[in-house]
Amino acid sequence: MPGNDDDKIIQRYVLSVLYYALNGANWKAMEGWLTDGDECNWDNISCEDATTSVVTHYEPERNRLEGTIPSEIGELTGLVSLDFRNNNIEGTIPTEFGSLASLEELQLQYAGLSGSMPDEICALRTDAVPAGQLSVLIADCGGATPE
Repeated sequence: MPGNDDDKIIQRYVLSVLYYALNGANWKAMEGWLTDGDECNWDNISCEDATTSVVTHYEPERNRLEGTIPSEIGELTGLVSLDFRNNNIEGTIPTEFGSLASLEELQLQYAGLSGSMPDEICALRTDAVPAGQLSVLIADCGGATPE
């Protein structure tokens, strides 16, 4: 994604939903968000290259995110790195992260999320069978939640 105009529209839509769901008006770094400029130039966003404009990194660590991560995040299938550390996010870890088959790094420490790591995410790990791409995941994927 985005290989065509529809993919680009979906990508911008999902990023806009993230902005509203996570209280974007109060973020520390929000330059470019919701403007008509290329989302690859928005704060905390990096893209594969200027030609394809595929969002590969969303890293809003310590950016005062508040709210619940929307399910639409699973549509950002080009994501390689996702870093929600040190924010004030509510709710559980979305199972939709499991749709991010290109994901290599997922950072959720001190993000405020609750619950256990969904199986859909654990299945993306490089030591899973079959192996995925996810090499950085600090989480218990053993099934039982420690007391």
